[in-house]
Amino acid sequence: MLITVRPRDFSFVLEESLTKVFAVMHKHRQKISLIQSSAVSISLCVDNTRYLAGALDELSNEFKVTYNEDLELLTIRGTNPEIIEKSTKGKEILVSQKTRRNARFLMKM
Repeated sequence: MLITVRPRDFSFVLEESLTKVFAVMHKHRQKISLIQSSAVSISLCVDNTRYLAGALDELSNEFKVTYNEDLELLTIRGTNPEIIEKSTKGKEILVSQKTRRNARFLMKM
C-alpha cells in the first residue's frame, strides 16, 4: 500500500509530524519499504498487514490520510534504461526513485 499523510491545516510537514508518523507506524508493527517526502506530505509504502488498520485509524486522528492498495514495489539494481523500460512498460507508476545504484518503482498491479 501507498499511504500519504498530510497535515490537516495544509501546513508544512515538520519534524514533530515525521516523529509522530514513524512512532505510529512502529507501534502498529509496520515495516516501511519506501519513503518519499515533500514539504507538505510524506508517503510511505508498507505491506497490508493485519495491523495496518490500527495505524491508519490512529494517523487519521491528526492527519489527512489517503492510500492506494494493490500495488507492487519493484527494485532494480543498476539504472539501465532498457531494463527499466522493459520492467515498467504498460504499468501505472505512482512513485519512482532513482539513485546512483538502484531504481525503485511503486506500480499498480
